[in-house]
Amino acid sequence: MATLQDVLYQIEQVKYRIPLADRHIQVLPSLLSIDEKIVRVLPGTFDKKDGILVATTSRLIFISKGVFSGQTVDITNYDKLDSLKFDKVWKGAKIIVYTDGKIKEIVQVEPKYADDFVQQVAWVIARYAETMATDEMIKGAINNDVVSQLEKLAKLRDQGILSEEEFNVQKRKVLN
Repeated sequence: MATLQDVLYQIEQVKYRIPLADRHIQVLPSLLSIDEKIVRVLPGTFDKKDGILVATTSRLIFISKGVFSGQTVDITNYDKLDSLKFDKVWKGAKIIVYTDGKIKEIVQVEPKYADDFVQQVAWVIARYAETMATDEMIKGAINNDVVSQLEKLAKLRDQGILSEEEFNVQKRKVLN
């Protein structure tokens, strides 16, 4: 779990400086995994509750924590995200999240930061997809290599070059 100092440092590193309510930020350490990093943070309103929209390396998190209304957290993992866009509206901008056939709107967002926020999330999602594809290719190559080695061992056993006991010892080595 990230510490509050980690979270504050990450927020300082984002491209723009926006005043954020401490009551929202204090919730973040308990929500972030140890390897999850903050990419962007924006104040906004979701379901008529003021809060912050946080883009991390793996998901979007909206946190609202009122003085009297309690805490609300809405999380959208990137693998469940259909699309994300922003629109300029009469009083600022809004970020629209499309996920699982649902639409979530974060309104009262500063227009000059909304476009950058959406572009950064798109960039992170693209990197996430590349990483997942690479991981799948590596797993596939490893699995193919294991199958190939087992086939060779079976052939050696079938030809009488390896005994059943030698085959089992070598098979355990390959599988481990």
